Amino acid sequence: MLQQIATTGRILYTACLLLLLNGITHNANAADIVFVVDDDIAITDTLSKPTNTNTILKDWPLQGKYRDLFQGFASTLDELGAEDIHLSVKTITQFKTYAAQRKPAALPTLIVTVGTEVTKEIAAMKHSMPTLGVLVPQVSFEAMLRNASKAAASHSKLAVIYLDQPLARHLNLIHLILPRSRRVGVMFGPSTIQYEAEFRNIAQANNFDLRVGKASSEGNLIAALDQLLDQSDAFLGIVDPLVFNRNSAQNVLLTAYRHRVPVIGISPAYVRAGAIASVYSTPTHLGRQLAETVYRFVRSGAKELPATQYPRYFSVAVNYQVADSLGIQLDDEDKLEHHLAGFEEAHQ
Repeated sequence: MLQQIATTGRILYTACLLLLLNGITHNANAADIVFVVDDDIAITDTLSKPTNTNTILKDWPLQGKYRDLFQGFASTLDELGAEDIHLSVKTITQFKTYAAQRKPAALPTLIVTVGTEVTKEIAAMKHSMPTLGVLVPQVSFEAMLRNASKAAASHSKLAVIYLDQPLARHLNLIHLILPRSRRVGVMFGPSTIQYEAEFRNIAQANNFDLRVGKASSEGNLIAALDQLLDQSDAFLGIVDPLVFNRNSAQNVLLTAYRHRVPVIGISPAYVRAGAIASVYSTPTHLGRQLAETVYRFVRSGAKELPATQYPRYFSVAVNYQVADSLGIQLDDEDKLEHHLAGFEEAHQ
């Protein structure tokens, strides 16, 4: 009897030890993803420590900044069944302290930086951690790479999901809503003129004649725009700090309306202000794509950072009042979005 009890005890001890070791192994293999956000966001102790998507959403302020981004990320990660991915959120200041105190073997699997300024600061740090940015315009990211010092993070370990749409998608929208328009005007400022050749090539490949305007300051913006609109069937707004900012945007839209040239805007805000339509990605869309990208990176063994990419998911916004005033009839937004997505899928 005593021998039987001893044998049973050894079996139970071995079973418990195996469970413990399995648990340790599981934790050791779990991917540690650290989100870095602005210093003006109040991060609780719970959020700053590795946790799961449900805790992230529960503790995030209901109407807080980036709520929709985290909602899209968390819900998609749950759908993918990524229980072994641990998440934490830190401000820039918190992250710098955290990174300085961690040993190389204890560094996170991936850093996700939210927004241009956060991405810029983390990229400028001397570290070797793979970093993926989100909510970053293309022009800002490429300027970031050009200005990065040799001591900064390796470019091979830094990528982003762009905030802005690919040019071909804008042109596809123009083809859908303005099928007779072939001359598309684009105004470049000093920070975007570098894209002129690329834009011309993409426009030509999509059977459009790109008409280019160039402005060096707000002082000559409207005069250059007048000349451009005289030779354009449609005007495509791009992310440019000179052409579209708080001071210039309304004048640009009014000038285009005076010329009766429809504007394809860069966001729903510009559609509400007078652009005829826009294709855009919401924070929820970008959160979904971010989750899929992180999931693939972790499942690949975290060996190779995904390439910088444009938004995969998008919506279409239309200003029907402006369209009517220009004599243009448009389908509803959902139908345009469906046609646009179908067109892209057919041409992949």
